Amino acid sequence: MYFPNLDKVDKLINFRNLSLIKIGNYSFYIGIFFLSSALPISAFFLIISLIASIKSRGRDLIYDKWNYPLYLISFLMLISCLRTSFPKLDTSNINLDLSLVWVDFLKWNILFIIFWGFNIYLKSEKQRFYIAKTLFLSTIPVLISCILQKWFEVYGPFDTLNGLIVWFQRPLGTWNNRVTGLFNNPNYTGIWLAVSLPMIFIFTKNKSKFKSSLSWVLIILTFYLMLQTGSRNAFITFLVSLSFVLPLKMILICIGFIIFLFFLLNISGLNLFYLISSKTFFNTNFFLEKVINPNLFNLSNSVRFELWSNTINLIKQRPFWGWGAST
Repeated sequence: MYFPNLDKVDKLINFRNLSLIKIGNYSFYIGIFFLSSALPISAFFLIISLIASIKSRGRDLIYDKWNYPLYLISFLMLISCLRTSFPKLDTSNINLDLSLVWVDFLKWNILFIIFWGFNIYLKSEKQRFYIAKTLFLSTIPVLISCILQKWFEVYGPFDTLNGLIVWFQRPLGTWNNRVTGLFNNPNYTGIWLAVSLPMIFIFTKNKSKFKSSLSWVLIILTFYLMLQTGSRNAFITFLVSLSFVLPLKMILICIGFIIFLFFLLNISGLNLFYLISSKTFFNTNFFLEKVINPNLFNLSNSVRFELWSNTINLIKQRPFWGWGAST
């Protein structure tokens, strides 16, 4: 009876796995590059990279101890969905679609698999640097679209592949002169720009003075366009992003100063920032209205306040099992 050389078999398996991971790695870079500007193309390559990762190390998905917390969370979510779907449960006081609860249960589990599948492409410092570089490059189409919309009044929508890829480029008047760029909502644009800022900071340390100076120009441009989206979420995300590029002491000083400024402006009713914004290149009236002067003492009339209030009441009713992801 013939017994194969197990060492050669192991080497062959490892070689195939390395080839799969290499294909997946390149697909991952391409998917990240198109993430902002062409989501269907990005999804296609990211799925290829995910399949390559799963196929090359599928056993790890079951036996990796770091996945055990995800299994536990998934199990608790399953029990929650079953309890929510129970016929005797009173759901008359909430807007609940039971089919969407199960769809979102599947979405969460897909995200868990994605989290595990993509980490093979982010293990080393070198890999993370290349991904940061790719994310930085993927932001360039967003910046171009914002510039064309803001300063050249180039409006869309522009679509290709039979409407599969759309750059919205909405007229500025659509969102109170807030910049949206290729996205359909200024909040999405603001969040993307805020998240991309730490990636650009990496290149300010380049030995080449030209590349370092260019990076600072891009940082200023990105920050300015982020303000033009008028997104408070983006501004908060920007503060979080600072933790990647500034020492903790500097971050706390910046946050403390901003909180003090908000409080001072709400008490005094100063219009200093409105005066400055009306006489400068930075036409940020909407941003200043929403961020610098958020009217902290009239939160009870806010739609978001009502949502939070209702959510807290629902949590009190079912603090552990919840009502389902699509409540």
